[in-house]
Amino acid sequence: MMMVLGPLLFLVMFLAICGQTRDAASGLMDSFFHWLDAYRPVSYAILMGLGVAALISTILVVRWPGTPEPDNPLAQYLREHPEMDE
Repeated sequence: MMMVLGPLLFLVMFLAICGQTRDAASGLMDSFFHWLDAYRPVSYAILMGLGVAALISTILVVRWPGTPEPDNPLAQYLREHPEMDE
């Protein structure tokens, strides 16, 4: 994830410099807020559902059990043959 952050911020910086892109992003935000206001109960429920889905997926990723490390063959051999551990 961190390896994508640098190029993404670089792209966003250049998109913010260009006036045409800034105007397009501003228009998208204006239309989003208009939609949010026009369909008030439904839009709030959709946004709440997206937020809950993001929260649940984050909890699942954080709490998912990891795969166990395979046993080191050399350590297993040394346990079976303690005379070799010198």
